[in-house]
Amino acid sequence: MKDLELGIAGTSSTIPEGLNGMRGHTATGKTFFPRSYIRGNALPLGTELTWSPGPFSVKSEFIHIRDSRSGQSIRGTDLPSLVSRGWYINGNMGYHR
Repeated sequence: MKDLELGIAGTSSTIPEGLNGMRGHTATGKTFFPRSYIRGNALPLGTELTWSPGPFSVKSEFIHIRDSRSGQSIRGTDLPSLVSRGWYINGNMGYHR
């Protein structure tokens, strides 16, 4: 267990109305998830894990973001929250001299 690290983070904030939602893009800049109009609270939650039991390591991260869309329907009622998720896993093999 001494080779295992686990982290958890979260926050909550009020987001002004506008095109302020999360945007997803690749390392080359290609957008695969465009920004959306939101208003209300944003709740990002994330976890990360690192395991390094010797000459190799595994790292992973997961993020979940929920953006409120209060009063944004054509009738002035709330739309369902916009949920964005992302993750990665990375392995590394080293050697010792």
